[in-house]
Amino acid sequence: MHRPPAGGLAGLMGRNGERYYFQGGNWFRWRGDWYRSWGGAWVVVDAPIGMLLPSLPPDSTRISWSGTPYYYANDSYYVWNPERNEYQVVASPEESRRLEVPDGE
Repeated sequence: MHRPPAGGLAGLMGRNGERYYFQGGNWFRWRGDWYRSWGGAWVVVDAPIGMLLPSLPPDSTRISWSGTPYYYANDSYYVWNPERNEYQVVASPEESRRLEVPDGE
Protein backbone atom coordinates (compact mmCIF):
# COMPACT_ATOMS: atom_id res chain seq x y z
CA MET A 1 0.00 0.00 0.00
CA HIS A 2 1.34 3.42 -0.97
CA ARG A 3 1.86 5.87 1.90
CA PRO A 4 1.27 9.53 1.09
CA PRO A 5 4.12 11.76 2.29
CA ALA A 6 3.77 13.70 5.53
CA GLY A 7 1.42 16.60 4.87
CA GLY A 8 -0.40 14.68 2.15
CA LEU A 9 -4.11 14.03 2.32
CA ALA A 10 -5.43 10.52 2.72
CA GLY A 11 -8.88 9.82 1.36
CA LEU A 12 -9.82 7.32 4.02
CA MET A 13 -8.49 5.95 7.26
CA GLY A 14 -9.80 2.54 8.24
CA ARG A 15 -12.29 2.08 11.04
CA ASN A 16 -9.76 0.01 12.94
CA GLY A 17 -7.36 2.91 13.42
CA GLU A 18 -5.90 3.34 16.89
CA ARG A 19 -6.54 6.67 18.59
CA TYR A 20 -4.01 8.24 20.98
CA TYR A 21 -4.23 11.46 22.94
CA PHE A 22 -0.90 13.30 23.11
CA GLN A 23 0.20 16.92 23.53
CA GLY A 24 -3.35 18.19 23.67
CA GLY A 25 -4.67 16.47 20.58
CA ASN A 26 -5.80 13.23 18.99
CA TRP A 27 -3.40 11.20 16.87
CA PHE A 28 -4.45 8.17 14.85
CA ARG A 29 -2.36 5.20 13.75
CA TRP A 30 -3.61 2.93 11.00
CA ARG A 31 -1.48 0.23 9.37
CA GLY A 32 1.58 1.84 10.92
CA ASP A 33 0.98 5.30 9.44
CA TRP A 34 0.08 8.38 11.51
CA TYR A 35 -2.82 10.73 10.78
CA ARG A 36 -4.50 13.83 12.16
CA SER A 37 -7.94 15.02 11.22
CA TRP A 38 -7.89 18.61 9.97
CA GLY A 39 -10.77 20.33 8.25
CA GLY A 40 -12.65 17.10 7.67
CA ALA A 41 -9.72 15.38 5.92
CA TRP A 42 -7.17 12.88 7.13
CA VAL A 43 -3.67 14.33 6.89
CA VAL A 44 -0.60 12.09 6.98
CA VAL A 45 1.79 13.27 9.69
CA ASP A 46 5.05 12.12 11.22
CA ALA A 47 4.84 10.10 14.42
CA PRO A 48 4.84 12.48 17.39
CA ILE A 49 8.25 12.38 19.09
CA GLY A 50 7.93 11.49 22.76
CA MET A 51 4.68 9.53 22.47
CA LEU A 52 4.61 6.19 24.31
CA LEU A 53 2.97 3.19 22.65
CA PRO A 54 2.11 -0.31 23.83
CA SER A 55 3.19 -1.91 20.56
CA LEU A 56 5.25 -1.29 17.45
CA PRO A 57 3.67 -0.66 14.05
CA PRO A 58 3.35 -3.70 11.83
CA ASP A 59 6.37 -4.42 9.62
CA SER A 60 8.80 -2.52 11.86
CA THR A 61 12.47 -3.35 11.41
CA ARG A 62 15.03 -3.57 14.20
CA ILE A 63 18.28 -1.72 13.65
CA SER A 64 21.19 -1.09 15.97
CA TRP A 65 22.87 2.31 16.31
CA SER A 66 25.88 2.62 18.63
CA GLY A 67 24.68 -0.48 20.48
CA THR A 68 21.13 0.84 21.01
CA PRO A 69 18.28 -1.09 19.40
CA TYR A 70 15.92 1.11 17.38
CA TYR A 71 12.82 0.05 15.54
CA TYR A 72 12.02 1.70 12.22
CA ALA A 73 8.67 1.87 10.44
CA ASN A 74 7.18 4.34 7.96
CA ASP A 75 9.82 7.06 8.42
CA SER A 76 9.61 6.90 12.23
CA TYR A 77 11.93 5.53 14.91
CA TYR A 78 11.02 3.88 18.21
CA VAL A 79 13.00 2.67 21.23
CA TRP A 80 11.95 0.50 24.15
CA ASN A 81 11.40 2.53 27.33
CA PRO A 82 11.95 0.05 30.21
CA GLU A 83 10.76 2.47 32.91
CA ARG A 84 7.36 2.80 31.21
CA ASN A 85 7.28 -0.71 29.69
CA GLU A 86 6.31 0.82 26.32
CA TYR A 87 7.88 1.91 23.06
CA GLN A 88 8.67 5.59 22.62
CA VAL A 89 8.77 7.60 19.40
CA VAL A 90 12.20 9.22 19.06
CA ALA A 91 14.17 11.26 16.55
CA SER A 92 16.23 9.30 14.06
CA PRO A 93 19.54 8.06 15.47
CA GLU A 94 21.38 10.34 13.02
CA GLU A 95 19.37 13.38 14.17
CA SER A 96 19.84 12.46 17.83
CA ARG A 97 23.61 12.26 17.30
CA ARG A 98 23.68 15.69 15.62
CA LEU A 99 21.79 17.16 18.57
CA GLU A 100 24.28 15.66 21.06
CA VAL A 101 27.53 16.75 19.36
CA PRO A 102 28.36 20.47 19.68
CA ASP A 103 29.42 22.32 16.52
CA GLY A 104 33.09 21.97 15.70
CA GLU A 105 33.56 18.46 17.11
